[in-house]
Amino acid sequence: MDLPNQSSNSNGNQNPLIPDQQQEIAVQNNATKTTTNTTNHLPVESGQDESTFPNHPSFPSIYECPITQEPPAVGATFMDHDHVFEYSALYRHIAARGANQAFRNVLHPLSRQSIPRVHALNAVHLVSQEIQTMINEERQRRGLSCTDSNPINEEDRARYESTMRAVQDE
Repeated sequence: MDLPNQSSNSNGNQNPLIPDQQQEIAVQNNATKTTTNTTNHLPVESGQDESTFPNHPSFPSIYECPITQEPPAVGATFMDHDHVFEYSALYRHIAARGANQAFRNVLHPLSRQSIPRVHALNAVHLVSQEIQTMINEERQRRGLSCTDSNPINEEDRARYESTMRAVQDE
């Protein structure tokens, strides 16, 4: 199967506001207190997500895929970083062969941190259902479908398998 499991809240907290909603409230109130981000629950300064979409200032840019330039239909994070990507775009990024060292490793699209290609797909995690619901609402607001317009297909799977075989043969 191509989709990883969704991340879950391991501490069992049932906070009615997801952490990013708390962050948005703090940003809107120009508060200076620290809030929590949604992926790894590390402290984030409340003003950090002020770089938002010009057409919807309350939607954080961290939830727009930097590869597809739109909120993802199937949101996923990569290598424990907070930024959300379209799952199919990450899959293709991992499947794309690089040259020399990039052939064996995959670089995070934003941080440029490296991970062995054979482990990269295991470092992709779907966002929580709450986050995906928020992203889907933004997609609908923008007139986008809530299904991936360019899902993973057989050609993508074949490219991924070919790349993995080449990496293992090296």
